[in-house]
Amino acid sequence: MKKTFFVFTLVLILSGCANVAYRVREEISSKYITPQEKEITKNKSFEASYDEVWEAIMAYFAFNNISIKTVEKESGIIVAERTLDKSQDLKKMVDTGYLQVKKEKYREKMVSPPGVMCTQEGWNYLDPEYLKQYGRVESSEKINENLTQEEINADIASTYNIFARKRKDGVNVSVNINFRIISNNKNYKVISTGWFEEQILNHIKNYLEKK
Repeated sequence: MKKTFFVFTLVLILSGCANVAYRVREEISSKYITPQEKEITKNKSFEASYDEVWEAIMAYFAFNNISIKTVEKESGIIVAERTLDKSQDLKKMVDTGYLQVKKEKYREKMVSPPGVMCTQEGWNYLDPEYLKQYGRVESSEKINENLTQEEINADIASTYNIFARKRKDGVNVSVNINFRIISNNKNYKVISTGWFEEQILNHIKNYLEKK
């Protein structure tokens, strides 16, 4: 997506009846840069009983006050939901990409339309408003360009899908988290930085070690 805005500033007007003036035009455009997929750890095996690992998983959601939508212990499935708002440190949790903002300034030579006298229909053609409406650009020169990055600020909904599977040597836990923007522009892409997955798996590890 690309948005462009124009800001005009008249910087010099020649005196008399000359039909030339100079202005600075600022052009602002933005381009959305999508986040790049990263390799993150989503699963880990634990040498413990199934009941102990299940208890550790449930404790994580209870401790963090995350709403659980589905619990199926026999099949080893937990689905939970959580909303992340802009007041939280979202940068460490998710990657939403960024807006690349380009600001360009041009010095333009403006001339009045051919055949125009010093005044026309009550307007002095050297008046900034007259030039803005009736003048034409004779030449344009770029005098400055600046690139900046702007973060995406939005509320984000997250869905946790936890899978616990029995193995001969213990239990394997997989964590899959899906994100979507629920405010701002919903076309922005959101991917995990791996922070949530690490938090859950480390919690299970630490919980079992204290048993």
